[in-house]
Amino acid sequence: MLQQLELWQEQPLACPQRHGSLRAYLDGLEPLAPALPVWRDELYLELHRGCATSRPDQKRHNRSLERLLREAELAQALAWLGAFEALDQPPQRPDWRPLLFQQFHDILPGTAIPEVFDQAEPQWRAARRQARGQRDRALHTWLSAQLPPASPAAASASSAAASATPAAPQPWWAVQLQPQPAGAFTLRLPPGHWQLPSGHGRPAAALPQQPAPGGGVWVQIPLPAGVVAQGLERWAAGSSMPQPAPAAPITQPVQLAAGPAEEGPNRWLLQNGLVRVEVGPEGVLQLWGPDGQPQLAEPLQWCRWRDHGEFWDAWDLAADYRAHPLPLHWHSGPELAEQGPLCTRLVWRGRSGRSGLRLDLQLRAGSPWLELQLSVDWRQRHELLRLEIPLAQPAVRVAADTAGWARGRSRSRPGSRRAGRCQSSAGWQARQELEPGAWRCCWMAPRGCQPGRIAWGCRCCGPPPGPTPAPTTARSGCGWR
Repeated sequence: MLQQLELWQEQPLACPQRHGSLRAYLDGLEPLAPALPVWRDELYLELHRGCATSRPDQKRHNRSLERLLREAELAQALAWLGAFEALDQPPQRPDWRPLLFQQFHDILPGTAIPEVFDQAEPQWRAARRQARGQRDRALHTWLSAQLPPASPAAASASSAAASATPAAPQPWWAVQLQPQPAGAFTLRLPPGHWQLPSGHGRPAAALPQQPAPGGGVWVQIPLPAGVVAQGLERWAAGSSMPQPAPAAPITQPVQLAAGPAEEGPNRWLLQNGLVRVEVGPEGVLQLWGPDGQPQLAEPLQWCRWRDHGEFWDAWDLAADYRAHPLPLHWHSGPELAEQGPLCTRLVWRGRSGRSGLRLDLQLRAGSPWLELQLSVDWRQRHELLRLEIPLAQPAVRVAADTAGWARGRSRSRPGSRRAGRCQSSAGWQARQELEPGAWRCCWMAPRGCQPGRIAWGCRCCGPPPGPTPAPTTARSGCGWR
């Protein structure tokens, strides 16, 4: 490159050039700072749309490592504050350098040569193992300090008893590392009988639970507000456990009912007091919040288009891709995969060209979110698969959870974005109203998301530049906060 620059020096067809350091360039601009225009917006080049990728596995690595590093830092801070005396020295700080290096240039978009990903894979895995170990060690130190003075010996005796006989309970912790309001959270845990341990004058209390077809059990756990840890006890299935106090009633259980017969066959209504949804063979037909107001102008739309891109194929969408629709068919569903008061799940199956589709819809007890998960065995190139959400009311504000930070903006603000704009993000959120309890929709997609005036698009799959398209999964959620 330097040789090419030398060849163009003093050429009449070339613009005048002067080479130097970045500091020297900025020093020359500093006296002009008061007169220079100010750009108060995203530092984003329109042609560099880092949302399309042929390697969604790299984005999953990026997202999971980023989460582990944040959790490790928080756990170390909790351990340092709560168990300062137990620490001989400050723990080793989580290393963000592998994450930042893998975010450079062509790795996340999937446009690097195959050897780059061969080298990146063990680096991702090693960095995740290190961050997970740092998080778990810090949590162990913090949780040990939460036990009362007599509990360490009791815990040792309990551990010895657990190794000698299967009838002893296993101590567990449910740790909430994100500040959340108090509430009942439904989680899938290993099989067994789960209960809250006795303490502070109260007996052990059983927790509501439901067998999960995929293994384990769904358990509803009450958690206080904030960053907290809730102790649990797990008894192995078939063990002779003492009779605990009866389980508390399920908070906002899931109910499933058949839809109106006059609207067609195989229609269902699913609700838990916070979310109500009507589904049919076409997918999600309508959503309601606790106020009973419909949130969709039309059913959710899974759309497929031909897209050859512009400029750089891996980074851009064709402006006229909507003029080239392609068929997408659901050939079965909704099928009832599991049903119960803690969790109900429905499944659709279909095809998009040569690619198989599976859509899972899940609603948990006490959850303000309706969860959608689309699994795709992607077999095409130069195509676009999107989820579009036609909102009943215009979104007044949008927010994106990107790598390491979040950004938001009002939808009333004028913009100069082209129709093909598709933002790279880990999750998008749109809010329809300004009042408390407003309906929001958010999703995580391997490719990116695009806001519109009253419709939202989630890009699930795009044109991979490599020879082997990769399977991918998109997760979506709609609910109330």
